[in-house]
Amino acid sequence: MILTEISKYCIIRKNTLVLNGVELLSDETNLPFSDFIKTIYKSQEINYPKFFKMDSLSKLAFVASEILLKNTAISENYNTDEIGVIIENRASSLSTDLKYQKSFEDKTNYFPNPSLFVYTLPNIMIGEICIKNNFKGENGLFVFEKFDPQFIEDYVSMLFKIGRINACITGWVDFDDLAKEEPIFEAALFLIEKQRNNEVSANSIIFDNQNLNNIYFNKK
Repeated sequence: MILTEISKYCIIRKNTLVLNGVELLSDETNLPFSDFIKTIYKSQEINYPKFFKMDSLSKLAFVASEILLKNTAISENYNTDEIGVIIENRASSLSTDLKYQKSFEDKTNYFPNPSLFVYTLPNIMIGEICIKNNFKGENGLFVFEKFDPQFIEDYVSMLFKIGRINACITGWVDFDDLAKEEPIFEAALFLIEKQRNNEVSANSIIFDNQNLNNIYFNKK
């Protein structure tokens, strides 16, 4: 039996940033998403100019992953093809899809936007994470109505069991600006690794759907 643990987790929602249960940043002024995500980017001293060209969904996933991986030795501990990225969300890339559609709807001003087209791929946010970190392991985006920790446990555990990965970034990243004046956004990413010597340590958080659910809903 392969024992796996939740090594770290990062949650961005309701204009707060939480890492391993500790609040790192909270915005009480209700900044627009575009300003809030830049505030996180700067406060966490992330340096990646391509960030500013990304769509909102990719910015959210990228920033959460950078904070998750900060001060880890994941690239030193694993080969690039051993690290997977498995993410769920609800709206896929629909927000950018519709923006791209609007760029060529007007036949008198027909100008499809190529910079938007790139981000109409549903798994582009995973691509941005993998490109930045040179990850080459199993990756995929799965669309659900809501966060599904049981699917994550089953799918990621299967990848560990068959030897496709030895570490994984997984969780939920969703951005929806279609129904509200202000976007609804949420990222909850988890770093999953094999436990050292395949033994349960006192401080480890076992990787299972119950612990994923408890962390996601901030249950003690």
